[in-house]
Amino acid sequence: MSVMSETDNFASDGKKFLDTYSYGYSNQVFTIQGPVAGNQKIRAFVASQRRVGSTPVFWDGFSFENGVDGINLTDTGDRGGRTHWTDTDGDGTVDPEVLSELNLKGGRIEHTEGQGYDFNGTLIFDYQPVKLQITGLFSDESLEFNPGPIRNMLNTARLP
Repeated sequence: MSVMSETDNFASDGKKFLDTYSYGYSNQVFTIQGPVAGNQKIRAFVASQRRVGSTPVFWDGFSFENGVDGINLTDTGDRGGRTHWTDTDGDGTVDPEVLSELNLKGGRIEHTEGQGYDFNGTLIFDYQPVKLQITGLFSDESLEFNPGPIRNMLNTARLP
């Protein structure tokens, strides 16, 4: 029997530890083999694995402040942003939304996670001169895909 586990989950999201970020990587593997119920003619091997992680992107993120260095974080509405505009001054017309700050933290990028499970099992019936081997495999994986993390950073709820 063997068990192995490894991870990089040693730092909180967006925080550095030993000058690097955690990317949500985690992997556990379990194997066991041997005779079934003490019968040497029937042997089994079972292996399973669990994988979790995101696509590592080695960057420190960014932060922009409205009005600093000529940065204007006003929603112009050119790309349908008017849906969030409100009448902030009570004059009967809607006003553009203005962000005071725009941040995308370093390390793991949201909605790039994946998780998978693998199973492999073999059962051997050794009745000389006949040997029967039954093997089964199973794998399942789910992934999140975020091809444009900067473009999608203000609306991550719409990502799959």
